[in-house]
Amino acid sequence: MLANIEPAKVAVTDAEVKKFYDDAVTAQKEADKKLPKDQKPQPIPALKDISEQIKQQLTLQKQQAEVVAFVAALRAKASIETTLN
Repeated sequence: MLANIEPAKVAVTDAEVKKFYDDAVTAQKEADKKLPKDQKPQPIPALKDISEQIKQQLTLQKQQAEVVAFVAALRAKASIETTLN
């Protein structure tokens, strides 16, 4: 099924990786504000250390969205007839 997905549609740009990282850092900092005073926040890894993992995750998300769209298109074209004997 992945053979039906155009590589350009699932390509992840550096800008997308950076936005994902920035959004995650912002969310983590907000969550850290709600921690009890005696609990230390988790360290946030540098973008350069996790950019490949983020790229993989975003690629998988795009692939899944393309598969869902492909299956929906197939269902829309399909003519399924159910008969009961």
